Amino acid sequence: MSKLNANAQPFVVETATSKLSANAQPFMVPMIRVRTSDSDDRTLFMTFSSGSPLTKEEIFHYFTSVFGQCVERVYVHERRRKDPEFGKITFTPYILAEMIMLNRKVVKILVNNKPIWLKKYVSRSQRKLLQRNSELAS
Repeated sequence: MSKLNANAQPFVVETATSKLSANAQPFMVPMIRVRTSDSDDRTLFMTFSSGSPLTKEEIFHYFTSVFGQCVERVYVHERRRKDPEFGKITFTPYILAEMIMLNRKVVKILVNNKPIWLKKYVSRSQRKLLQRNSELAS
């Protein structure tokens, strides 16, 4: 059993002095804005070979099996009595469309041994704006 030291100094707590202003606003961590992107930035336009159409389900399954849960939506343009020839795919992460394209204008992939040609989606309003700008430049 240990004995208390009778000559020990008493334990004293001192209050800290500060040079901060009493009127200073509390420090707030700045909010970091996460990049959100328009769905057009995350969308690729798809075209199919004649006689080799694909369903939304086939396209969805292919991309989720390769990249995980990354697909927001798949649209395949259905026509009466004709095979679909084109569609769009929108990814959840904006970077995935860029990764797939790798700065190329067109990318060909095979889904269930059927070819799909992918290119960056350009909305109608973007196309009109690009057309106006090119007309002004010439």
